[in-house]
Amino acid sequence: MKFSRLSRRATLTGLASTAALPTLAASADLQRVAADIRAAVGAPGVTVATGQGDDIRLSHAGHLRVGSETPVGNGHLWHVGSITKSMTATLAARLVAAGKLRLFDTVAQHLTGIIPFDAGYGDVTLRALLDHRSGLPANIDLDTARSLVGTLDSRPDIRADRVAYLTNAAAQAPDLQIDYSNAGYVMAGLICETVTGETWEALMQAHVFDPLGLTSAGFGAPGLTAPEDQPWGHRIGLLGRHRPVAPGPEADNVPALGPAGTVHLSATDLIRYLDAHSRRDADFLPPQFWEALHEPVTGADYACGWGVNGTIRQHNGSNTMWYAVAGFDRDSGRTAAILTNSGAYRRLSQPGHDALMTLLQTR
Repeated sequence: MKFSRLSRRATLTGLASTAALPTLAASADLQRVAADIRAAVGAPGVTVATGQGDDIRLSHAGHLRVGSETPVGNGHLWHVGSITKSMTATLAARLVAAGKLRLFDTVAQHLTGIIPFDAGYGDVTLRALLDHRSGLPANIDLDTARSLVGTLDSRPDIRADRVAYLTNAAAQAPDLQIDYSNAGYVMAGLICETVTGETWEALMQAHVFDPLGLTSAGFGAPGLTAPEDQPWGHRIGLLGRHRPVAPGPEADNVPALGPAGTVHLSATDLIRYLDAHSRRDADFLPPQFWEALHEPVTGADYACGWGVNGTIRQHNGSNTMWYAVAGFDRDSGRTAAILTNSGAYRRLSQPGHDALMTLLQTR
């Protein structure tokens, strides 16, 4: 079973690679950026996207998978891993705006009697979960994870799966040295489910995807219903070779992990999502809720699914078979995303981050 294991440092700034990498384009030439990112690790396919409002621009390099001659293109779907976290936080903000939740509601208020948890978690707030300040472990143990393997269609009681996931995670005593927790986001998702009686997936569709017009968005590995038509993720084998993973139970993390990182969507829809954040779309959320999503607590550099770097908000994600990085500039309104179906996420993290910052900062 694979987990996204990007460290806090990788999420915010990228990891330096020990391998020699090509020099990335020093301009916003999208085709050059796509080619450079692909060359960095021999990624099977890459899409680079930027946009403001209705002006969305895409460039591509490579193919759907190793062994395929079909090039990646505008309509293809990409797994975005932990970029999902900001989407879960956005859902939470929508529920807060609707009066169903408060950001400073506690775990004890909503999950007492639903999951057994160490007493240290009772006073943890929803906001602390979204900021990785809960002390929950990064992931659960492998034996529990293996018991939850499947696709969303094959796990009919997804809420019960999340309860099982969190029963394992919350049995561990809080460790405030942990500053990045997938389990924390699963817990935030379960709170959203508890106050509404709906699954996180249904809530995401109703409160995020549909209102923003993200018609391509879904969950799990792209291509489950049409595997020949979509990119596949790739594990890294011996000698750094990319090995394609067919859509199915082994092509993503367990469905229970959804709120922390199982969304897929097209590059165009990802830019639409980022644009809503960069514009602080008042029809979607009142201004004070956008500020809550984007501004960290004092002294922190992470806010509700976003790494904070001046006016830029960004995040990367990987389920170890895909790698994506995306962000926006709150001042200029620019957005950008780099999407790959390569599992070489550690080697991609630094060049991906550098390219994203170039795209967001180029005038």
